[in-house]
Amino acid sequence: MRRTSWTLLVILLLSLVLSACTTVQAPAGGAAAGPQTYTLGIALPYTGSLGSFGTDFRKGVELAVEEMNAQLEAAGSNVRFQTASADTEGTPDGALKAVQTVVQTSGAKVVVGPLTTSEVLGAKQFADENDVVIVAPASSGIPGAIAGDNIFRVMYPPDTYAARAFAEIASRRGYQNIVALVVDDPFGNGLIDLFTQLFQEKGGGEVSVVKYAPEPADLSGEASKLSAEVERLSAAGSTAVFAVAFLGDAQKLLQQAVTDPNLGSVDWLGIENLVNPDILADPAHAEFLANVGLTSVS
Repeated sequence: MRRTSWTLLVILLLSLVLSACTTVQAPAGGAAAGPQTYTLGIALPYTGSLGSFGTDFRKGVELAVEEMNAQLEAAGSNVRFQTASADTEGTPDGALKAVQTVVQTSGAKVVVGPLTTSEVLGAKQFADENDVVIVAPASSGIPGAIAGDNIFRVMYPPDTYAARAFAEIASRRGYQNIVALVVDDPFGNGLIDLFTQLFQEKGGGEVSVVKYAPEPADLSGEASKLSAEVERLSAAGSTAVFAVAFLGDAQKLLQQAVTDPNLGSVDWLGIENLVNPDILADPAHAEFLANVGLTSVS
């Protein structure tokens, strides 16, 4: 995310923090008011398959808070902001624990994060019951669109748009079948279900789905299943691979895919999360992705 976008977003968040906190009354007799410090919570994944994303998001928030504090000081204001942060570890349970920790130890009433839809849903009940505002910077999963809750999803459009775009690409390219690797969580399941519906409405054929549990140690078994399905469906017509997988998981898949002739013989589609320089860090992975023409939408 661009620095300007983050700064504008965090300015809005800091306004929320102020409105969520009790106003401190000025001392009687005109004495100078003491410092007023407000806390913005951060609950993001710093470890796991989305660790690099969570770390980058946190740095963006902290930079924006520093800039805001500098502007407040220059303006002679006694208001300052600080952050309190915890690692969600990329899981629903970890997200709940992180949000609870931040809120209960710092008193924060506005929390940036969690990142993914499954994490957000893990922390949702606690946030709703405790009047905590969750600002989810990257949650786009269809199951997370719940009216009237305390979750504000910003920056990313819902996955209905991505599903339509991928279905249109697949249709225009003439893919008759799709073999999909899908993270088995609300985000992955919601996206692939809608994609399958739209793809088949456009005349597409079979969508063979290979699911994997979040935060896998490796994906060698799933890679073998994908390879077998590509071989089977390619015999019936033009086939492509669709990776609905987070960055770290896709890198695990690529360790197997680079030596698999079936997986290297077809086009690949992949979610926006994969449009990241880190996925090209391994030269063999970069060459493979160039050969299969990895296509994403944003």
